[in-house]
Amino acid sequence: MLLIGSMAVELPLLAAVSPETQKLIKEAEAVARTNDVEKSVAAYGKVLAAADADDNVKFNACLNLAKVYQSKNMAEKAAAEYAKAIAMPNITAAQKYQVLSTQADFAFRSNFPGSGFGAYNTDGIESALKYYQQAAQLTGLT
Repeated sequence: MLLIGSMAVELPLLAAVSPETQKLIKEAEAVARTNDVEKSVAAYGKVLAAADADDNVKFNACLNLAKVYQSKNMAEKAAAEYAKAIAMPNITAAQKYQVLSTQADFAFRSNFPGSGFGAYNTDGIESALKYYQQAAQLTGLT
């Protein structure tokens, strides 16, 4: 069980993947921590191409790659990865909630570039509201 905000969600168990795919996942995660976009795209490309990568593995790959894009303020590319993650046919409502709440948080924070409120606008808040409204429509969450 994972606590996201005030919501407790059950996460699916990862299917058994080959040692080779496990190695690719660990390598991709290590590269992602450097926030190097090119290397992360290449590393997660290998994970996504692995023959035994199921929807959960692919979901996590897309989610992690989106976070790398976010770290470089590449919002459109991050959004594309989030869209791929949420479109996986065999993910749970909890995983969808994870994507939507992450997108909402990113959208909300976009209202406050830098550290001040001087450039405040409502675009990000309105965008965050749309993600939270989508999350509210999900069934199967407790």
